[in-house]
Amino acid sequence: MGREKPRFKDLFDERLLSSYESASLERQLKEARRQVGRLIDVSRTLKRPTLGGPGPSDADGGDSSMLQLLLQEVLENQQQQRRGLKARVARRMVDEVSRFYLWTSLSTLPVFHELTVLVPWWAINRAQHLRLREAADAMVGETLSGIVLSLQRVREEVLTADEVHLAHCACRSSGIAHDLEQEGQVFNLLGPTESRLLLDRLVDRYEALGDDRLRQGTNARFRGTMDRLVELRREESTDYRLETFLADSYSQWEILPVRRGYTTNWVRSLQTNDKCAPVDRELIFEMLNIFFHARGAIFNSMKCVNSQYTICTCPTPENEGGCALTNWYYYGQLNNSLLPADDHYGRLRDRQGKVLPCRFFPMRARRECIGCGCNHALASPRDLATSLAEADALHARYLAGDLPAA
Repeated sequence: MGREKPRFKDLFDERLLSSYESASLERQLKEARRQVGRLIDVSRTLKRPTLGGPGPSDADGGDSSMLQLLLQEVLENQQQQRRGLKARVARRMVDEVSRFYLWTSLSTLPVFHELTVLVPWWAINRAQHLRLREAADAMVGETLSGIVLSLQRVREEVLTADEVHLAHCACRSSGIAHDLEQEGQVFNLLGPTESRLLLDRLVDRYEALGDDRLRQGTNARFRGTMDRLVELRREESTDYRLETFLADSYSQWEILPVRRGYTTNWVRSLQTNDKCAPVDRELIFEMLNIFFHARGAIFNSMKCVNSQYTICTCPTPENEGGCALTNWYYYGQLNNSLLPADDHYGRLRDRQGKVLPCRFFPMRARRECIGCGCNHALASPRDLATSLAEADALHARYLAGDLPAA
């Protein structure tokens, strides 16, 4: 008899899973298995991609080639009569592999992304003992993790980037997350009045930028979405709703800032497969309010080994359990898939400095506050009016040239 295939929910603590969440996780595993089957089929006919331009090491501005670094370390080891590679050499090798993974266009295919996130899952599934599970958790932190960014910091990073792209979210396009809708309706935490306010801000910003600037810095597909919204508002159509924008723009919700600290290898990979395109930073700036307040998004800077490569608007645990990282963190009880933020308003703490659970989202109250941008001094920590006033003040500084360069 063959070994029984593990159920997806077996990877998690069943006490934390409702029947809805269990069904969602089982569906995601089925999708993952389908993608593995696709990989087998594709591998028979896959042509070697044409990789033009500089290699990943050159793109990241390295001073020495990997071969030179390895040779130097080997010579040092011989002189010191040691065997094997030093830990720092192994680290450089892993870093080099991660940069190449982000650089090659194959990495943006859904099936490859599916396998990337499956590896830690299987490792965790095999970790029956506590010490092995801790090792698996550490592996997640070393290979694929998210550094939580507060809403306030993401606003600053978007406005000070050299340019910004929107890309297909890999978790969404690969089938790991299906978070556009919940119970047949576009998922939206806000009521009609607040939703209309956020949509009007976005459309007003779009019309204020002017055709010349939009043609230069915003791709045609996104302009088409916005032109449709402009027309719907002019006609006073009932389709002029935030849900219309969310459905039309889904799943291009991954933010790629071209700025210091973020490798451009991932941008290059996505461009090769037409999976990302530039969008004016001021439009993305307004979209951040929509993602945070209407979708409850957790912003995090995705990190592959040591290379930060994107700002993800992570699907949340309130909607189908979230994406890979939020699922691991809130349901798998991993500590390293999301690394909390302490900037701006920081994490919710008591008077003794102890970090407290999230007080706004019941599903997130399973873990300590991660510092996503709530103003903990307010009775309503996610008050929309206060948040938009902060956004307007930051935008005024941007227009005045008063923001520090990236």
